[in-house]
Amino acid sequence: MSTPKITQELLQKYQQNQCTPEEQAAIESWYNDVSKQRARAPLDEESLMAVDVHLRSILQDKLIDRKASTQRSMIWKVAAALLVALTVSSIFLLYRNSTKPETLTVSNQPTFSPGIFRATVSHGNERPASNQYSSNVLTMDHQSTKNSLSVETAKGEEFKIVLADGTEVWMNAASKIHVPEKFNLNDRIIFLEGEAYFKVAKNKAKPFIVHVADLTVQALGTEFNIQYYNHDRKSIKTFLVEGSVQLNQGKTQTLLKPGELFEIDIQTGEHVRTIISDPPKLYAWKDGYFEFDNTPIADILQNLSKWYNFQYEIAPSYSHKTLTGKIARKQSFDDVLKILKFSGINYQISDGLLRLSPKS
Repeated sequence: MSTPKITQELLQKYQQNQCTPEEQAAIESWYNDVSKQRARAPLDEESLMAVDVHLRSILQDKLIDRKASTQRSMIWKVAAALLVALTVSSIFLLYRNSTKPETLTVSNQPTFSPGIFRATVSHGNERPASNQYSSNVLTMDHQSTKNSLSVETAKGEEFKIVLADGTEVWMNAASKIHVPEKFNLNDRIIFLEGEAYFKVAKNKAKPFIVHVADLTVQALGTEFNIQYYNHDRKSIKTFLVEGSVQLNQGKTQTLLKPGELFEIDIQTGEHVRTIISDPPKLYAWKDGYFEFDNTPIADILQNLSKWYNFQYEIAPSYSHKTLTGKIARKQSFDDVLKILKFSGINYQISDGLLRLSPKS
């Protein structure tokens, strides 16, 4: 049997998990050669880089699942050899779409930079712009806060603070935390807009309470993630990592268990409780990644735009597109664009605006 020829169409079949075993083996063997000597590649460098990222995602999944099965040992050997040959980088986006991908000739488009560790901090009545912290963490005195404190990240910024009680707070981009004066003196109450991950210091005498819109999240010693962007989302999402938290909204009280996601529609009051099978993906941002699981592209761009600091528009024809995968937040925006291209998504960039729309 002759070896299948490596073409763009065959790579697309591989991406959509439609290859025969012979075709899959041929692609993986070809890529093993290509990773050692790029000059052999039948594709342009840009397409090859996109294949790089895609194959990493597939191979990473294979290696993770290896412990669950002892079969197909030859495939594991191929996958391991390929993974060793690859440089360490991010993994991103297996595109789920039955239509033929549209191609795009990429020119030297302007790119947006990944975010940085920085926040604007104000004490009491200080002007917010007067204090910008660019270190990785701001640690408060471990007693009580005499003056109120506000910490705010803009788009393209993230930050970490350690409150006076020892609680650690990781802040995502475009978020704000307000700590009232005398925090930790008689109580532990703070206010949040945006997204933050909390690792709460234990103190049974002083429950830790986070106010988010009209919801309060009460905890003792626990870890949880809260997301609420009032300008582009109509829900509050609370995910419990460990311990327990009580959610209070009006007369309604809900006790969460570890691994549960609780989402409240702030307009209707309706709520959904979900058990998450892969918890780390919900707070991957804290560890330096974006992680998506069959996520609508509109939701993906909401997250990416906060980190890479850009505006975007999505054509209605792309409203049902979904993506799955993982990418390091330190990756350049060029890498994101390459993946969009390889996934068959047509785009244009003009004056700081990213537009996703099929070719006319």
